[in-house]
Amino acid sequence: MTLDSISLRAWGTSISLETLKTDVNLAEYTQRIESQLPPPLSSPRIRGESGGGECENSIFAEMRAALFESFAQSEDGMNPLHLMQISGARASLRNPHRIAGLTGPVVTAYTNEGKPVHFKFIKGNYRDGLSPSEYFTLAYVARRGLIDTAEKVELSGYLMRKLADVASDVVVTEEDCGTKKERNVVNCETTYGVCAKCYGINLSTGQPVKLGEPVGIIAANAIGEPMTQLITLSYQTREGLMITAIPKLDELFEAKGTIEIDGKAYKLSELLETEGVESVHQHLLAAMMKVYQENDIEIEPKHFEVIIRQMLNQVEITDAGGTNLYAGQKVSRLRLAEENAQARAKNRKPAEYKPLICGVTEIALFSDSFLSAAAFQQTTNVLTQAALRGATDPLRGMRECVIAGKLIPAGTGFESNIE
Repeated sequence: MTLDSISLRAWGTSISLETLKTDVNLAEYTQRIESQLPPPLSSPRIRGESGGGECENSIFAEMRAALFESFAQSEDGMNPLHLMQISGARASLRNPHRIAGLTGPVVTAYTNEGKPVHFKFIKGNYRDGLSPSEYFTLAYVARRGLIDTAEKVELSGYLMRKLADVASDVVVTEEDCGTKKERNVVNCETTYGVCAKCYGINLSTGQPVKLGEPVGIIAANAIGEPMTQLITLSYQTREGLMITAIPKLDELFEAKGTIEIDGKAYKLSELLETEGVESVHQHLLAAMMKVYQENDIEIEPKHFEVIIRQMLNQVEITDAGGTNLYAGQKVSRLRLAEENAQARAKNRKPAEYKPLICGVTEIALFSDSFLSAAAFQQTTNVLTQAALRGATDPLRGMRECVIAGKLIPAGTGFESNIE
C-alpha cells in the first residue's frame, strides 16, 4: 500500500510499542549532550549557566532527524507515527523525541515577561519510561501549559481581531498600479486597497487574483489561525516557545518590539528613520515569519506584507503647503493623496511628509472611517471627536459598510460599489 492509494479515502491510524521501535542509538546522543552540560544533570539549573546551548540544539536536531529517518524506513514507509508526522495535521517533527527519543531540557520556570529561565534535563521518554522525578516534572510542565493556554487564548483572539480590523480595507481594487519598484504588497502604489499585479497569485486557486478579492481578511485569518495552534497544540511539546511566541507577535504587530541587526537592537521607528521603509519591511517580515517558523508553521509572506502595508499607512505632515492639513498632523496616505490632489488642482504646493510605523491598535483607532474606529474601541470618545469636527464617513471599507447596511466593497459587491 502506498500513500497515493490511501489519499483518496478516509483513513485513520494509531500507535503501539511495536510502532515505536527504532534503531537510533539514544545512549550515544545522551552521552554527547551530557558532555555539554555541567553535573548534576538531574538537578534544576538556571538558563545561561549550562553552556553549550548551540551544541545542545544541534545534537537534538541531529537526533530528531535520525528518529524521523528511522520511522520513515520502518514498515515500508507506512509506520503510523511517520504518517502522523508528515500528515500536516496535529503532529510535528518535534514530537517523537519525547515519545521514543531523548526528552532533554524542559522549562520549569519563567520570568514575569514569559521568558524561560529555569529548566530540568529529562533523559527518559514515554516508550522506555520515566523516573518518578522526571514524571512529576513533566506533569507540572503539562499543567503549566494548560494554564498558559487559557491565558494566551484571550490575547491571541484579541490580536486576531485587531489584525482583521486593520486589514479589512485591503481589497484588490485595480489591475495595475504602475509602480516602478519591486512588485509586492508593501510597494504597491494603489491609493486604496492593492492592485492585482503587486499581490500576484490567489493562493487558493493558483490563478492571478481577481478584482474585489478581500485579501486583507484572508491575510488576517492566515496569520491569526495558526496563533491558536501555537497555544492549543503546543502546551508541552514546544518547550516554552508558546509562552513567548504570542507576546512577541503582539510586540511586532503593535510596533513596540525591537529588531536585531548585526547584534544591535533597533526600535522600528529608529530603523524607519535611518534605513527607510524597505528596510523596515524586510526586517519586520523576517521577524514575524521567524516566530512561526520556530514553531514549525509556514505562512505565505504576502499575508504578513498586507499587515505591514497597513502599519506603514500613516504619515506625519512636515510642511502643509497649500493643503488643509497642518505640520505635525498624522494622516493616512489616502487622506494625504486626496489633499495633495486638491492642492495641485488649485496650483498650490502639495504637502510634504515623513513616513511612520504604527501598531495595529493605533491604525484601527485612527481610521479614516469614524464608524469603523468607533466599532473597534473607545466608542464614546471616537464618536464625540467625530461630531466636534463635523466628520463625514466615506463608507469605503467593509466594516463601516456593514454598520450602515451598505453592500460591502468586495467579492460580488465590488462592481456594484464601483458603480
